Amino acid sequence: MTPFKKFIFSCLGMAMIAIAGADAHAQAPYYVRWMSHLPIAETFSGGIALDSSGQVQIACGTYRSGTGNDALLAQYSASGQLQHSPAFGTTYQDSAYGVACDGAGGIYLTGATDGSLAAPNASGTDGIWNDTFISKFTTSGTQLWTKQFGAPGDDILAGICSDGLGNLYLGGFAHGSLPAPSIGAGDACVARIDASGNLLWARQFGASSSYVGDVSADSLGNVFAAGYDGHNGGFLAKYDANGNAAWNVSFRYQDSTFVNGIAADGLGNVYVDGASVIGGNLASRLAFLNKYDSSGHLLWSNQFGAGQMVNPGGIVIGRQGHVLVCGGTNGSFGAPSAGSSDAFLAEFNPITGTMTWLTQFGSSAYDTLGGITSDAFGNIFVDGTTDGNLAGPYRTPGDNVFVMEFSPVPEPSSVVLIASGVGFLLMSTASNRRPGRAYAAARNHRFGTSRRRSVGII
Repeated sequence: MTPFKKFIFSCLGMAMIAIAGADAHAQAPYYVRWMSHLPIAETFSGGIALDSSGQVQIACGTYRSGTGNDALLAQYSASGQLQHSPAFGTTYQDSAYGVACDGAGGIYLTGATDGSLAAPNASGTDGIWNDTFISKFTTSGTQLWTKQFGAPGDDILAGICSDGLGNLYLGGFAHGSLPAPSIGAGDACVARIDASGNLLWARQFGASSSYVGDVSADSLGNVFAAGYDGHNGGFLAKYDANGNAAWNVSFRYQDSTFVNGIAADGLGNVYVDGASVIGGNLASRLAFLNKYDSSGHLLWSNQFGAGQMVNPGGIVIGRQGHVLVCGGTNGSFGAPSAGSSDAFLAEFNPITGTMTWLTQFGSSAYDTLGGITSDAFGNIFVDGTTDGNLAGPYRTPGDNVFVMEFSPVPEPSSVVLIASGVGFLLMSTASNRRPGRAYAAARNHRFGTSRRRSVGII
C-alpha cells in the first residue's frame, strides 16, 4: 500500500470523532489505531507476535492452485506498514500456523509440510502425511534455518511459545512416536525446542484423536498446554522445563468441548478458551473462558454467546491484567451481523470473569480474528482473514490476511467512533465495568481440500 493510499484509508476508514463529556461508563476502552492488509491474494492468517524491536510478525499460508501451498511470514512495522513477506515451501502443501519471538531478535515460525522441506518426509513419501517444521528468521526477514521432523503418520505441532529463557515449546498432535512412545491413533503432543531448532524432548498423551490446541509458558520455564482430550472434553496440562508432568485437569460442557486458546499471566494463573456444542448442532455452540490457578484449580468459568455461534480464538493478557479474547461469530454477538461471519474482540475482568467490553465488526462476507498479542503499553494487536472488503478497497481478490492495532483510550477520555468510509463499520458495546489459534486451522481444514480459516471448530 502506498503512503498516499495509506493516508486515504486512514482518513476514510479510521476517522475518529471525540464526543466531549460522554458518560465514562458507556465509552469504549479501545480504539482502532490502524488496520493493514497483506497485498497477496489467497492468504490466511495464523499466530501473531511482537519481536524485540516492536515489529508485528504474522504466520500465514498462501493458496497456490495445482502446485501446493506456501508458508509465509508477514512482518509489519509498529505503525502497520508491511516490511517483508518472505514465502517458502515445497511443490507440495506447506503452511505456517504459529509464530514466537525471543528477546534477541529471533523470530520462529512453525507449521506443517507434506513434502521434504528441510529433511526427507518422515512418512517416506511426499504428498501424503504432514511433518512439522520450524524456521528461524531475523527482524529483516532473512531466513536463517529450517528444521523438519515427524513420525510416520500425520504430525502437526502448530502452537508455539517462548519462555524468555531461550527455549521454545510446541503443541499439536502426532500419529506415531515423535519420539515419545505413541499412545494411540492420534496423540496430544508437547515438545521443547532449543534456540537452534533441536528437539530436546517430546511428550505424547491422551486418548485417540486428542490434540494440543495451543501452548503458553511462564517465566519459570513451565509450559501449559490446552486442547481436546479425545473423549469429547477439554484438558489443561502443566509440564516443567524438563518435560515432567505436574498435573492435568479435564473439563467438559454440553456434549462436546473444544479448546482453542491459552495464556499464562505471569502470576501463575492460566486462561483457556474454546466452545462446546450439543449433539454436533453448531447452532447450540456456547463459548467459554476459564481461569485456573498454578495448581490447576478452576477459579472461575464464563460461558457466553449462547445462540450466536461464537468461536473464540486467541487469548492475551492486556492492561491491568485484563484478559482479551478474539475470534469469530455467525450471529449478532456484540452488534448486528454484517455478513456470513464477523470478527469480535472481547475483554474480561481477571478477578470475576465478567465481560467488560465487546466489539463485533465485519464486511458483508466472511471475517474472523485468529491471533492476538499485546505490548507493555496495553496496545492489542490482532490478525485475521477476510473474504470481503474489511481491509479497505485495496485488498486483493479472494481470502486476505489483515492486521489491526487496538490502543487504549487515555483516561479521562472520550468515546471514539469509527467511521465506515471503506466498507466496514466498527460497532462497540461497553458495560459499566472496565478494566501461535493455530491448531484449529491445521486440524479442521485438510491441506489442499478446503479454504482454511485462521480459527474454526467443526
